[in-house]
Amino acid sequence: MTPPHPALPPRGLHGAWDRAGLALLAALALAAVLTFADYGVAWDDPGLRTYGRLLLDFYRSGLADTSFTRFADLAYYGGAFELLWALLDPLVPGDPLVARHLACAAVGLAGIAVTRAIARRIAGPRAGLLAALLLALTPDWYGHLFVNAKDVPFATAMALALLVVCRLLEEWPRPRVTTTLALGLATGLALGVRIGGLAAPLPLLPTLLLLTLRAAREVGPRPALAAAAVGAWRLLPALPVAVGLTLLTWPWVGLGFDHFFEALRHFTALDFPAPVLFEGAVVPATAAPRRYLPELLALKLPEILLLGLALLTLRCRRRPADPRLLAVGTAALWPILHAVLAAPTEFDGIRHHLFVLPPLAVLAAIGLERVWCAATLPRRRALAGVVIVGAGLAAARLAATHPYEYVAFNGLAGGTAGAEGRFELDYWGLSLREVARQAAEELAREGLADPRRPWQVAVCGEPETIAPVLPPFLELVDTVDHADLVIAIAKPGCPATPPEQRLAESRRDGALLSFAAVRSARLAAARQGVLATLSSGGAPP
Repeated sequence: MTPPHPALPPRGLHGAWDRAGLALLAALALAAVLTFADYGVAWDDPGLRTYGRLLLDFYRSGLADTSFTRFADLAYYGGAFELLWALLDPLVPGDPLVARHLACAAVGLAGIAVTRAIARRIAGPRAGLLAALLLALTPDWYGHLFVNAKDVPFATAMALALLVVCRLLEEWPRPRVTTTLALGLATGLALGVRIGGLAAPLPLLPTLLLLTLRAAREVGPRPALAAAAVGAWRLLPALPVAVGLTLLTWPWVGLGFDHFFEALRHFTALDFPAPVLFEGAVVPATAAPRRYLPELLALKLPEILLLGLALLTLRCRRRPADPRLLAVGTAALWPILHAVLAAPTEFDGIRHHLFVLPPLAVLAAIGLERVWCAATLPRRRALAGVVIVGAGLAAARLAATHPYEYVAFNGLAGGTAGAEGRFELDYWGLSLREVARQAAEELAREGLADPRRPWQVAVCGEPETIAPVLPPFLELVDTVDHADLVIAIAKPGCPATPPEQRLAESRRDGALLSFAAVRSARLAAARQGVLATLSSGGAPP
């Protein structure tokens, strides 16, 4: 009943592909260290940081301080990452909201390493390298790597659970205790971020059914069922590990018998009717069309990854199913099917579904690997050229949108510029800091930077994301009504202004992400006077 291990290439080549995979991970780690400070602050970073501090206060108070249960709606989320960061936060120099990007990137890079390990386990080291490369070149993975402290840790934990599932299937029906405990650990980590971690062991169900049916044909129904019962019994130690880790990182669940089910009900019927831009129309998030997720995946995944998925679909018809491959396919497809059938609340692109990206990268890598193994030498050369061009195109797209890589769209959408006005781009608001700096520099250049008479600034986004970079002559206010300057994301719900009123813009790959626009007649008149003076050859006041 054990699936065959992949036929590895000759030892020397085997080592070369493994070294290439490790070199890629090292290069990504170096890039993260060199660029993490480039990224702005996401709109929920301040709140998540506070939530982590409150969780730490709960433990430091001997479980007496339950302030974390009353902070926004974050008690519905686990705090695995936030607890870790709360411990590290006092030790980090500089802006902690920026420094935490490196910690989040480390978790996301671990997700790439786990993805490589899954593909390598099923199809060999070359497939492992391809899977890591495809995931790293996916804009919605790399772009979230530094700033998404909820969905990236969750996706990494789910990928770890999938790796353990693959190992467990190789050992079935007598999985080792260490494998079982690792499944509990990965499930607990996933639940310690989001309640969706409950589905971490889900890929086991169809695969164990397949193995049991195979065994029934080989040895008869009774022995097959008996072996399945033994295997299920040996999985039980995973349960206390998962529960214990969940309670540690998500203590709200332990404070009420029905809290877990309350969280489940909360996310099942999430009432968040925020305006969402989809196909050029603004719709409520609660009424997003069923095609929302599959269409965005088709428009945002790198073309080379989509090609790998198509090739795997063709190749799978010609060989018996590997239970491990079925597990990976289940992990990738069930969230998409759920989104289509259940039509849940959807917003912020595919960020809530980042956990499908590692298994999709694995499937695409295996598709490319299988075609390579079956191809003649000329076709292999052609395939290698396609992979190199596809990877280069994806890398160029990441470079063109840095440090807001998650806004990128592929060629099917007409690129990022083609997606402007049709789909959401900078929903995190990372580009607000860039625009705030540009606006401050422009006002200073025009001589309008007197801290004794500050200009009032309103933000369509999270004010704390730009507060650290505002000079004394720019003063944050709560509402747009009386503001002199508005700094806004180019998205539904934020004020739209004509280009002639804009003081600064943030653009990437031809698409407008955010802007700073003159709001008051007072600032408009001041700038008009300055510009008139400059045009006549005078000096600014």
